Amino acid sequence: MRLGPPRMLLAAAILLAACGDDTTTADEVGESSTESGSDSSDSGSTESSDSSDSSSTETDSSSTETTETTGGGVCNADDVEDIDISLGLVGSQAPANGCSDYVFTGTLEGGGNGNWNLDACPCGALCLIPDPYTLSIITPDLGMLPSVPTCPKIEMRRNADCEVVSIVISDLLQAEMPVWIGSREPTDPGTVPELEVNANLFGVCECVDCNPPTLYELQVDWDGESIVVAEGTADIVGGWTAYAISSHTYEVGDVDWFAWVMKR
Repeated sequence: MRLGPPRMLLAAAILLAACGDDTTTADEVGESSTESGSDSSDSGSTESSDSSDSSSTETDSSSTETTETTGGGVCNADDVEDIDISLGLVGSQAPANGCSDYVFTGTLEGGGNGNWNLDACPCGALCLIPDPYTLSIITPDLGMLPSVPTCPKIEMRRNADCEVVSIVISDLLQAEMPVWIGSREPTDPGTVPELEVNANLFGVCECVDCNPPTLYELQVDWDGESIVVAEGTADIVGGWTAYAISSHTYEVGDVDWFAWVMKR
């Protein structure tokens, strides 16, 4: 699996479409003045009605074939954009070229708007030797960025390619309550017991002469509450705002584009 490079684009909306059924009605045929003429007329009316019903059935079948997708949803490939987020935590125990997960605890020194200066000195302690760290997060919208607490706990996870795939920020002064979660995977980080995230198939988007994206919706469960968030939208669950920034894949090239954020 390959994750795309970070981008600063706004999340794109997903257009949903549906096709209606066409209905054909046969005209009634008037009765003849003779018995034989009446029989002939009735027969003609029946044949016309049967033909009309057959035509209507063929139209419905054709409509279904042109709009049906693998997951049952309808989408247009032109409406799908590859939007990523960037997550990073760098310091003495978390080198930029490292490949290990890391959990930081310490003090917020300052910063904001995507870059924060931290120190591994515990909150309230007097440390003679500085141990600086830098937290960097890029999202398509500044409103998705975290409000880093004064005494943060930051859990950073990397994948097999050493890329940072998730960051969870908690407040040490609030019983380690999570306040922000960002991920570039289709599932939850696994470090927050109340949270479960899964990607549900929506459909394969239609396109001509292209690598069609397969679109997903994110099912977000928080402590018994559940919502489904479509790509490019946001919803609220359990006091959180969940943003589904990207949630699609490409079969050709085996490329996954998943990026989502949860913020209290």
